[in-house]
Amino acid sequence: MTRQIALCVVTVAALSAGALAQEPAPTEEAPAPAADPEELAPPAEDPASPPSEPAAAAPAETLSRFTVLSENDKFAGTDRFYTNGLKLIYQRDDVGRLSWGVSDLIGLIPFLQARPLTYGFVLGQNIYTPADTEQELLIPGDRPYGAWLYVGFSLTRGNRPDLKRRDPRALFEDRIVLNVGVIGTDAQGELVQNTWHRTINVSTSKGWHNQIQSEVGVQLYLQRKWLLPVWPSDGGLGADFLPHFGGAIGNVFTHASLGGTFRFGWNLGAEFGPSQRIASSGLGQPQRLDGLRAYVFGRIEGRGVVHNAFLDGNLFRGKIRKLSINGISEENNISSERFVADFELGVYLAYRVISLSFTMVTRTREFKEQGANFTFGAVHVSFTF
Repeated sequence: MTRQIALCVVTVAALSAGALAQEPAPTEEAPAPAADPEELAPPAEDPASPPSEPAAAAPAETLSRFTVLSENDKFAGTDRFYTNGLKLIYQRDDVGRLSWGVSDLIGLIPFLQARPLTYGFVLGQNIYTPADTEQELLIPGDRPYGAWLYVGFSLTRGNRPDLKRRDPRALFEDRIVLNVGVIGTDAQGELVQNTWHRTINVSTSKGWHNQIQSEVGVQLYLQRKWLLPVWPSDGGLGADFLPHFGGAIGNVFTHASLGGTFRFGWNLGAEFGPSQRIASSGLGQPQRLDGLRAYVFGRIEGRGVVHNAFLDGNLFRGKIRKLSINGISEENNISSERFVADFELGVYLAYRVISLSFTMVTRTREFKEQGANFTFGAVHVSFTF
């Protein structure tokens, strides 16, 4: 329980309004004596003096966005492996409002110095189960139960010039995300899954006492993405391609990734593709549309996997999981795949401040004993304000 309380304390950063300097109120002065008419004439301009500067432009609109991401294998009619994921995200595109010198610290990160820059806060949970959830004992050759509960802080910067400039160096988006949380029993996977199953009158999972050990998790994600117009839409039909590369490092997941997204649809605009899924680094910058945006997309991503705590076991408590069955310590070895690929097809709709998407994801097997590929669905809903 103390570890759960400690986790709750990890709130990464807080929003605070920047203090506005107050201008002193003008003081009343005695009426001036009548001036000589010559004194009323405007003074002649000195040709040597520099021209007066134009008034400063009004600041750009500051936007915020709240997003719910949900992934579940029920969309594919199964209840196994990566069975559920949920992420809540709040984003704002004004880093200057961060307090405690955080914005100054961010300015020291070289690749984040460009503007615009968006920050966000994340709360999420992933749940994993074996294929057979009716078995109470450890199932040799099957993945164990496990969960990952975390909070996080994200930073996104992008450059969005005119899409007619077909320069991949100019159309880019960078993202960095830091997640901190717990895996194992303290992540409350059993509580969340079985409570939901009872609510919808579905059989509960019986073997949650066979899961990876509790451990604090620290996870860093980095990603660079480009936007390459294939057929500039100019507000109508269009197509583009968005290659990306990145990686994750931490005691929960460590991998390198490479992939791309192809979009075809209406009013694509300077947006860096559909919302990223839970396993990736996060979302792009908030946008307020003037009308409708709609497209279909396909995405492929390959990952070279170095470590997956839910298959390889706890990093800081031994590479082989030691799972407790009725008080008896046992070991369950499975052979992790070191290359995993995701193939995605989806549809995206957005109108003014609301956006949503639905994606079906097929993932190649993550361990050799798994046998076949695995499919699940993903839903995203966002509101910009």
